[in-house]
Amino acid sequence: MNYEKQSWISALDLLQTKVQEVPMLWGNFLPMTGIAGLTGSSDCGKSTLLRQLAIAIAAGDSEFLGSPLNVRYGHAYYVSTEDEQVNIAACLSKQMGEDYNDDVKRRLLFRTDSADLIENLDTAFANRPADLVVLDCWADTFTGNPNNLVEVRKDMSRLKAIIKKYECLIIILHHTVKNSENQ
Repeated sequence: MNYEKQSWISALDLLQTKVQEVPMLWGNFLPMTGIAGLTGSSDCGKSTLLRQLAIAIAAGDSEFLGSPLNVRYGHAYYVSTEDEQVNIAACLSKQMGEDYNDDVKRRLLFRTDSADLIENLDTAFANRPADLVVLDCWADTFTGNPNNLVEVRKDMSRLKAIIKKYECLIIILHHTVKNSENQ
């Protein structure tokens, strides 16, 4: 049944899909598809956590931090706009070391700019489906006023188009305003 062409769908049709639980990528924390956000103050480990999750996906691990990891494609894309390649390489050297083979290392792909982000993701997915896209940090990929709900929703709909087309999870990393945790 194609839900996209219907303006309304009955409860009967929905229940006939036999879906009883939301498919999860990681434990009860992250869905298989959709948009998730991770936010927090600077230097609290958000990027490190998301890089480690991406590594676990590329490695095809069956669990991450003690919870099930349901990898389908074994690829992850990481857009790291705040770091240069040398910084990413240094972090990966610490996080991956010699523990992973070259095939795993090829399954985790990075970009350091967000130019033509949607088009680049569309091209990347067409060649290599992935379980995860990390946007680190979302503010650098967003081209509007983050205080304008209409502009935020417009940006999210661009991401949702990728999610619908390729059935992946996009995690947007967002920093809190400096010192906001003290207010």
